[in-house]
Amino acid sequence: MDTVWVIENLFPKRERFELGLWTGDASIFLVTEDLCCTELKLNFKPRHDGMTQVSVERATSNISKLDNRLVFLLEELRVCDSAAVWRRVHELSDSAVHNPILLRDVLWPTAGGQDILPYYLNFAQLIQDGEAARCIRRSLRRILALFPQASHHALDGLVGASLHDAKKWLIDPPIDSTEIVLVGSLSVSGSTLKRFRLPPRTSLEGVVDSIKTPYLNITPRVLSTSHLAALLWDPSLSTKRTNTASFRRVGRSAYIERIGAESAAVAYDEELYTELESAHLIKVGHWAHGDRHSLLELNAEIAIDQSGASESGAIHFLVEQLVELCKKSQVVLAFPIDKIAYRLAHHVKSRLNEMDADASLALTLLPLSFMPRFAGGLTRFSPLVADSARSLAEVNGEARSIAVFLDFGFITNRTVRHVARQLTELGFNDIRALGLINRSSAPELPSEIERTAPSSNIFPQTFWRWNVPVLGTGAHCPMCSALPAIGRLRRIVDDAHSDLVQPLEELERTWRAREITDFWEEFGLNPLPIVDSLRNDIEATTRQISSTPAYSSSTLAARVIEYLRATGDVETPLRLARLLLDLKGADYAAELLCVMLLLAGGSIAATDRDDAISLLAEITISLNSSSHMSLSEVERKNCLLGLTAIVFAAQPASCKFAVLCDLADQLDTADVTNSPYVRLALMALTTDSDVSVGVQDEFEKLCKDKPSNGLLYRNYHSLRPRKGTIPETWYMLDKAFGRSSSHSQQSELGSLKMELAKTADFTSTLSRLNRLASLLARCDARFVGDTLGRTTNEIILKIEELRKFAVSEEVSAGTYLLKVNETFGAFVDLLHKTLVRYGDRADSPLVYDAFLEIVQKGVEDNKLVFLKDVVPTMMARTLVWPEGVGDYFPLGDQLAKLFSEVFSNIKGKSVERSPPDCLEFRGLVEVAKAWIWFDLNVEPVRLGITVVVVTGLASSEAVSVYKPKVAGLDSFGVQVESTIFKENYFEIRIRIPSLGSILEMT
Repeated sequence: MDTVWVIENLFPKRERFELGLWTGDASIFLVTEDLCCTELKLNFKPRHDGMTQVSVERATSNISKLDNRLVFLLEELRVCDSAAVWRRVHELSDSAVHNPILLRDVLWPTAGGQDILPYYLNFAQLIQDGEAARCIRRSLRRILALFPQASHHALDGLVGASLHDAKKWLIDPPIDSTEIVLVGSLSVSGSTLKRFRLPPRTSLEGVVDSIKTPYLNITPRVLSTSHLAALLWDPSLSTKRTNTASFRRVGRSAYIERIGAESAAVAYDEELYTELESAHLIKVGHWAHGDRHSLLELNAEIAIDQSGASESGAIHFLVEQLVELCKKSQVVLAFPIDKIAYRLAHHVKSRLNEMDADASLALTLLPLSFMPRFAGGLTRFSPLVADSARSLAEVNGEARSIAVFLDFGFITNRTVRHVARQLTELGFNDIRALGLINRSSAPELPSEIERTAPSSNIFPQTFWRWNVPVLGTGAHCPMCSALPAIGRLRRIVDDAHSDLVQPLEELERTWRAREITDFWEEFGLNPLPIVDSLRNDIEATTRQISSTPAYSSSTLAARVIEYLRATGDVETPLRLARLLLDLKGADYAAELLCVMLLLAGGSIAATDRDDAISLLAEITISLNSSSHMSLSEVERKNCLLGLTAIVFAAQPASCKFAVLCDLADQLDTADVTNSPYVRLALMALTTDSDVSVGVQDEFEKLCKDKPSNGLLYRNYHSLRPRKGTIPETWYMLDKAFGRSSSHSQQSELGSLKMELAKTADFTSTLSRLNRLASLLARCDARFVGDTLGRTTNEIILKIEELRKFAVSEEVSAGTYLLKVNETFGAFVDLLHKTLVRYGDRADSPLVYDAFLEIVQKGVEDNKLVFLKDVVPTMMARTLVWPEGVGDYFPLGDQLAKLFSEVFSNIKGKSVERSPPDCLEFRGLVEVAKAWIWFDLNVEPVRLGITVVVVTGLASSEAVSVYKPKVAGLDSFGVQVESTIFKENYFEIRIRIPSLGSILEMT
């Protein structure tokens, strides 16, 4: 700090001060905008002439010496700067160009509806004024200095420049700081703040608005942290509303437009969309045409052939243009020699011969070949092409030849510009461009359209117009960039999820870049027709995008992209995707979001992008079922999930971090362990795209810290390379081979044997073998070895041999089944004997084991079938008994009598029903007479557990309370209660004390 300058300006020369009120020495504190502090001590000494001499001494000091006076200082400075800003606002309000405030009612939509603002402060215009910008900058700097350890993040684009300048003189926070301060321009509804997703392992220290507004009370505060403002609002502004708004908010942006003003035009080429849908010309895929890659593409070859066979349409349009030109002069038709443009040129030449033989004589073809193009340079003609063009450009009488560049489509117009420059250099004065489709987004403005006269070469003349972009060149294609990240999943798959090997290989094969003309039929995502009922249900939303309905999933995605590029409105496409998901149209929603994120994701705001990815993850999980689907439908769904995996892999780490919490919530309610392609997509979302492991670690922390009934943890292990815990191991073995020989039909091994009895295509069973290998790989190998005396690796190696045998020439149904029994027979027999003998015993006994024998005996004594008529829930079968608790309960005979009595009533009075729609019965689908689960929330498990038996009733009529006939149990603490449950179910709760609890009582 230049204290000399400060003192010189604080005490001007030749100005006298009255020091009579100063009773002694004093201190002056100099406080900078970033809250640095210096103390100047003033010493007063009387002189001989009666005057006072002042000496200034600089002392070491810090801001803490000001105590509470700093608060009053900052508040006073804020008031002064606020007054200065609003003075400039009112001074500029009369300017037609620089007025930053609109004193008119503005319609402002919010998440809960809409409100009317009495005025609108144009922050973007305000910061263009030097004095106002300076006040905003220093006010922000003072507040940000209160958070020296926090990094700063701009909530909106308007405040970016002011925040950047304000931070210049602030001390940088620590690089590893986990504290963050959000800085915005103005808070109106709080929606931007509400939708902001805080990065993991960071804490929000504060929210700072550049100017405090009276708007934020429209919606409740969305955060409990400090919400500060650098400057105050002008209290003199009237808050009265006329309720006749003249302006309205544009989408979710901070900008407004006049109500009644013409919205951004979205000009769809309806003739093109009719052709795309009727001739099936459109398809989503990873298409290559030369060095340029595209996602949503039309098949040019088919379009040209169909148009060539038609008496009207695109070819006819091009020929008509050339006929008119040929009447004026000789025409040189120049075209690239790629397979599409070459085909188009000769179709045009052939049709011209048929329509007008004289015009055909005036037309000369000039095939163009180009030299390799380097580092963005000119696309140069090859030397012989340049010589031919020069000779064709020579003067023929008084008229020079007209050069017409013909190509199928124009995307960036780069090639046509390079060609026109060289043709001009070679002697052509009149150069035109013709083609079938214009994808360059131009002309779009009215002034541009006026300049597209036939004699103009500014924009090519085309038959169709389609404002759908391409992915880019191979080096800049987001799909090509994401495929290596997908490839890195191979390590995880090989480690623990061998059932994902085949889906991963299929994904990489399906979504590799392919030449569109060679692989149109074999690859890509076939469009889904939009049935009438679904089209009617979404009509209200799609009409905001296009007045003409789409009839296929791909044309719907194309219309959304055109709408998004023209308006910038992301909210409506997201609302449409959510509506499709709610209407059981998850396939349509997934395709729409994948196309939107790959083609426009780079220009979407981070909050909107995160919302889209979170929604896509929810849609992906909803696609985990393949029941009642045909083979072609399953193949399409798997192909779509492969595309979803690429979209997830292409997202930056910040986006993945932002959606992990939502994903954990979704995985706590849906089982994806049996859906390999869904797991592969979610694996791409929960894995870092580079060598870091931050996303994986955060996902693991979220899943392990979140209270769950076990489903989330099972889903987590199906996505990560960790080996299963002991309870998870029993769960995997149960899924693979069943709990007993009578239960094995429902296992993967049982399903494999059933498929062998039905099909002669043994390659279709490879997926079953892959799943068996994956389930074994996810087991705790050491525990399996200790418990069963066999290693999982041994079985996995045998499965690999079985895979090879399944595709060999010597395989038959009999030999295959024999090999299956040889591979798994001894291991499965040992497993079933262990389960019957010990239950799911681990280091500590399981609750299921403690009651298996009692319950099974009671069921069988009453001629019921265990696991069919009486079914323990999935959680009850693998519930772990805590450490330190006895491994058995006493009262065995009495409990056996009690359960036998309960099951006797069930046999005579209960009816078969589907399981109740409750959390405890998740995973059960078959009808039964009764279900058993354990309620461990009533008391600490060391004291006892509550066994809950739920049985189906014939009607919802009242049922008398169940009173057991077995006597003497209550004296030991056994309690039996019963009640009607969910109208058609009867619940019996049996509290069984532990041995320790009984000993305490006696």
